[in-house]
Order: sequence, then C-alpha cells, then structure tokens
Amino acid sequence: MMLRRTTRSVALLLSIRSGGAFTRSSPLPLRCRALATASGADDAGGRAGGRRRRPAGGGRRRRPSTNQRAPQAGDAPSAAAQKRSAVPLGAVVDVVQKEDQPTGKKTRGTVARHLTRAAQHPRGIKVLLAEEVVGRVVEVLETPEVSDDDLAAFARVSN
Repeated sequence: MMLRRTTRSVALLLSIRSGGAFTRSSPLPLRCRALATASGADDAGGRAGGRRRRPAGGGRRRRPSTNQRAPQAGDAPSAAAQKRSAVPLGAVVDVVQKEDQPTGKKTRGTVARHLTRAAQHPRGIKVLLAEEVVGRVVEVLETPEVSDDDLAAFARVSN
C-alpha cells in the first residue's frame, strides 16, 4: 500500500525520528516544508487545491430518462395491444418476449392468461400464451367468438 505524502505527514515523521513533539496545530518547520516540497507532497492531503476533483461532465452519471433513451427495436404496440379488454383469452396475438426486446423478434400464440392487471399499459399487455411463453402483446391478430363456457374451460386447461 502506498501512503500519500503530505507536508504534515513528513513533519510528523521527522519529528518522530528526532524525538521532538509534533501536533497538528504546531507550525511546520521550514526544513519540513522544503523536504515535503522536494518529495512532491503538498498541504492539501496529496491533492492540489485541497478539493476533491470531479470528472468532466458534472460528476456522477445518471440514467437517462425514458424520453431520452434510445427506442427498442421492433414495432410499438398497437392501440388494441395496449388495452386489456381488446386482448381476450383465446385471442391469437404476436408478443415480444423479454429476452427478444432488443431485437424485436415476435412470437405468435394464443392468450391463455393476462399477467397485467391494469386496464391498459403503454408498452402492451403482458400475457401468458398457451405455449407457456410470457411476453407483451404487440399486435392482436384474431379475436375469436367464443362462449363464456368455452373461455372458462380454456382458462382451466391453460392454468
């Protein structure tokens, strides 16, 4: 481990070697200052100006807001795909899985269960397909006309 040399640390070392007492408030002898200057130390704890330097650009990096982020690949969800009422159980839909979001690859399947509880969602309703695939609906392709009994039977089989 490399120690940072400051004027005070050099003075303390010299004072210990010579057997004299040194405190933080005592003035530094001239020879300590000369020795510290020659060794590259300064009064600011090893930093010029005594202040912590921040990197150019204002300091810590922040995550960009959603308005500034680069858009994901693929199509934005259609208006129907954003409303839960427009995506009934048994509908044939295209979804984008989480791992396929950067590429925008679509998977086609039949809706078995809604995973989004909200009535609408800006990125598309999250569903579980009958093929056991989870994704957000991008487009609703077919909404079949089925009775409530058929939907209840389908929900029992798929869950």
